[in-house]
Amino acid sequence: MNKKDLKEIVLKVIDERSADIIAIGEKILANPEMGYREFETARLVKEELEKLSVRYRDGLAITGVRGTLAGRTHNAHVAVIGGFRGSLHSKDFSVADRVSAYVTPAKLMTLTVIDLLAYKAEKALEIKKSFTPKMTKEEYLAF
Repeated sequence: MNKKDLKEIVLKVIDERSADIIAIGEKILANPEMGYREFETARLVKEELEKLSVRYRDGLAITGVRGTLAGRTHNAHVAVIGGFRGSLHSKDFSVADRVSAYVTPAKLMTLTVIDLLAYKAEKALEIKKSFTPKMTKEEYLAF
């Protein structure tokens, strides 16, 4: 299967699951938690990743969860947020558009992973090789 065909199949599956994706986003939005204290959100994310048989690592920066999508020879890690208005973690934060907030990021993440892992993960390896973080893990956690 070529990359274009894979992307078309993935977009179709995401569209078919858009109600599920929106429901997950709505659950998170309906149960606000303080920054670095998103324990229920982390639990929900882990449950959803387990349903998809996606390996994950939790406890990142306290409550962060990162899914790992395995390619043939390499892994990709992706996270996206969008489709909202207001300031994160504030009372004026709300969904501007459910599809933009939940479904479009799912599509973007999936297409990005396909691009990163295609052709023996050439693009992912190139990025990884040239990337230098602005802070160490310790500096970030203290920030």
